[in-house]
Amino acid sequence: ENAVGDILLRFFTENGELVSTGLEKRVISMSLDQLSKVSRAVGVAGGERKFSAILGALSGHWINILITDHFTAERLVQA
Repeated sequence: ENAVGDILLRFFTENGELVSTGLEKRVISMSLDQLSKVSRAVGVAGGERKFSAILGALSGHWINILITDHFTAERLVQA
């Protein structure tokens, strides 16, 4: 599939679109819809290999605070 990352075992694309894997039906946790309503949802990731996943998480509005490295932050600003 074209998933680039996951949050709470919900997989998503770089554009923040969900990718169904069937796992989401078997996971006991809050939904991504619930997560998007949390006042502080912190993501911690960095580096070239994680860039697409970071972009997808931000595009999906599932995180609103990001802790990352300087180079990844600069690339996100340019994206």
